[in-house]
Amino acid sequence: MKKLVITLAIMAIVAVNAAEFKFPGWSCKDVALLQEQMALAPTDNMKIVLTYHLDFAQNGAPVTFTEACTRIEAAINAVKPDYYAGGRLSLKKQYALSTNQWMIEAWQYCKANPCNYDQWYLYYRTPEELGETLDTYLECTYRILISGRIHAPAEVGQLIKNYCSRLPMSSIPRPDRFTKLQMLNDIYTAKLIEDKAAWGDVIAQIRTVMDLYK
Repeated sequence: MKKLVITLAIMAIVAVNAAEFKFPGWSCKDVALLQEQMALAPTDNMKIVLTYHLDFAQNGAPVTFTEACTRIEAAINAVKPDYYAGGRLSLKKQYALSTNQWMIEAWQYCKANPCNYDQWYLYYRTPEELGETLDTYLECTYRILISGRIHAPAEVGQLIKNYCSRLPMSSIPRPDRFTKLQMLNDIYTAKLIEDKAAWGDVIAQIRTVMDLYK
């Protein structure tokens, strides 16, 4: 009897593990797999993603960014009609970036409809891929950094590293470089009050580059 109980317990654990959610991937067109994982989706956000993936698998992928936005919006309304505005924007931008489609158009959409997802385009795409010059790309990065939309120290630090590494190749006058870095220093030094350990590396990075332009 004891062995039977142990065997049943092991079988139960295996069954639970077998039913764990796993994202099928951005290129998945397997309708059965998408339906299976949708039933296991742990969040509204993931249910929405799988809903529009299922639509694309069954009815054909969108051929334009505008079409993708329309169909993603329909998926959002089907799953959670009261989904927040920033999340709606992020889901559309996420699909384009994750599938590497319509980069210039999607980036223009980011600029016209800003939210805290926009930073990921700057992390993972070059100025040329976004249809920007180096100077305009840096200005976009700077605007996001001073907007206060990014709250995680690691994400801010990565974007500042991205900004500072490209700054020497720009045509931005040296005094202006210092002024912009000084503004970033002022904004993010205030964050030390919240968490000195987390923000210390970010501040050190800014101040190190500031020293180049004094």
